Amino acid sequence: MSKKETIRKALLIREEENLKELVSLASKVIGITENGDILLKIQGKEISLKEKILLLLIGKKFAHEAELSDDCVITLDEISRNLNADKKISSARISELVRERKVRFKDRGKYEVVFYDIKSFLENIISKHI
Repeated sequence: MSKKETIRKALLIREEENLKELVSLASKVIGITENGDILLKIQGKEISLKEKILLLLIGKKFAHEAELSDDCVITLDEISRNLNADKKISSARISELVRERKVRFKDRGKYEVVFYDIKSFLENIISKHI
């Protein structure tokens, strides 16, 4: 086995490997409409805005993968509108998620979830809220 193959076999993270498990976990807390809108199945004060933003971005990623959405990124305006949240507060929470490397800044004001880190988040949110 070459060096390259050894490294890839040991370290490469493949999104597809855990897809079934991730979809199963996500289905407990989010839904996607036929036109690609993301619905949060858990609501209320017990779930933080930061958690709602991350769920929205996870839903957007899955909507894109299912070809229900043109893109897997979302703007700050869309986040604020979808979650009925103040734009400045949403901006602060998304900045925290970027610093925590759970969200990645793409183009001008567009964000996407860091896919390889969503399993632990989903497991945590399910154990706390379901």
